[in-house]
Amino acid sequence: MTTNCGNILNLEEAWAIVNNGPHTIELEEGWAIIYKAILQLRSRLEEGDLKCQVTAEEYSILYTIVYNMCNQNYPRYAEKLYDRYKDSIKEYIDSMVLPALREQIDDQSMLRELVKCLNIHKAMLHWMNAFFEYLGRYFIETCSLPALREVESCTSET
Repeated sequence: MTTNCGNILNLEEAWAIVNNGPHTIELEEGWAIIYKAILQLRSRLEEGDLKCQVTAEEYSILYTIVYNMCNQNYPRYAEKLYDRYKDSIKEYIDSMVLPALREQIDDQSMLRELVKCLNIHKAMLHWMNAFFEYLGRYFIETCSLPALREVESCTSET
C-alpha cells in the first residue's frame, strides 16, 4: 500500500510559476521550488514513510518546471539543472548518510543504518528521476553525459 504523505509543494506558488504564461523561469526561481520539494520529500521519507507518494499534481508541476527551464528561448538551464541534480544527491550523502554511518559503534548497527539510508535513498531517487525525467530523455542523450542513474551511483566519489 502506498500513502500520500501530504503536499511537498506550495501548490499555489508552484502553479503561479507554471501558469504565468510564456515567461522565462530564472534558475533560482525554478530551483527554489524544485529543491523545496526535494527537501520536503526527503524529510518525510526520513520520518519513516518509505511508501510516501507525490501527488499527480505535484509531479506534473515539477516535471513542467524542469521541462520549461530546459526549453525556454533563453536562457536554457538543462546543464545547470543536471549539475544541481548531482549536487543535491551529493549533499544528501555527505550531510546525512555518511555522518549517520560514522556514528554507529558496531557492525550490526552500522548495517541497520546503511539499509535504512539505502531505502530512503532509493525512494528519493525514484521521485527525483521522475521530476528530472526530461533531462534524461533530451539533454543527457544530446550531450552524451552519464544518465541520471549513473550519476546516482558515482556522485559520492566526485
